[in-house]
Amino acid sequence: MISIAVAAVAFDQQGGAPPGVWLLPIALAVNVMAADELYLLLAGQRPPLSQRWQNVGVTTATFAVASLPIWYPLIAGPYPADCPVGRAGWLGLSLVAGSLLWFLHEVYWFNPKESGRAARIAVRVLLLVYPTLLLATAVLIRQMGEASYGLSMVVSVIAVSKMSDSGAYFGGRRWGRRPLAPALSPKKTVEGAVAGMITGLVASWVYFAWIAPACFGTRPITGVASWRSLAYGVAIVLAAMAGDLFESLLKRDAQIKDSSAWLPGLGGILDTIDSLLFAFPVAYALTVLDWSGTGGQ
Repeated sequence: MISIAVAAVAFDQQGGAPPGVWLLPIALAVNVMAADELYLLLAGQRPPLSQRWQNVGVTTATFAVASLPIWYPLIAGPYPADCPVGRAGWLGLSLVAGSLLWFLHEVYWFNPKESGRAARIAVRVLLLVYPTLLLATAVLIRQMGEASYGLSMVVSVIAVSKMSDSGAYFGGRRWGRRPLAPALSPKKTVEGAVAGMITGLVASWVYFAWIAPACFGTRPITGVASWRSLAYGVAIVLAAMAGDLFESLLKRDAQIKDSSAWLPGLGGILDTIDSLLFAFPVAYALTVLDWSGTGGQ
């Protein structure tokens, strides 16, 4: 997984294609697998294969619409700067279009002998938001700033979130005593959360001070910018923890331990990206405000 991600980042930075094109297929594949896991989690029983393929089609189309500014240059030249939708607007339009598609689907194929259609619609609309649109905010981040700035910010979310996850895990194993959220995830502890926060702060500072300038050519942080990078780290870590707890809520409601067995030892795709799904939207807002302190260069 790490080798694939590193190769995609390298090609996206130096491949000469429009920014984000190399990352888009990976993000799309991850989204399809995560959405399928979530549907199996919430459907209540083993759904027909036809329903799962319908979900694949609609979530793929929704993600494609949300990421239109990335693939548009491949077919029609530079994305128009005066587009009334802008770039972020495609997130809302894709959600509206996907939701209407599900509404019309259930109306057209209505069968009075079946029940539970309202619940199925609710689950399928949830798939359009979580994980699809939350993950699609990474597309918006990739397109921000000049050169490789957007790419550096996407990598920063993954680096800070996953370093925080690792710190929380090992810190909780070593010092964990007091449960953080016993009803949702009994193994998570306050001590682990503190260790995760410290690890995430260190990771954020190190990344923006040394790694991002060396790998992506961003401006090294100094002075006040150092404090802004720490504030960025705090926000990302808190969002990542919230995303982890939200997915624990879904699994607790479904009474299962892992979202799937795709990744032995890690659980499923959803288990792996749960922290990122909440972190990416927060990172997008903070990137607009340049809380990383790198100046968008």
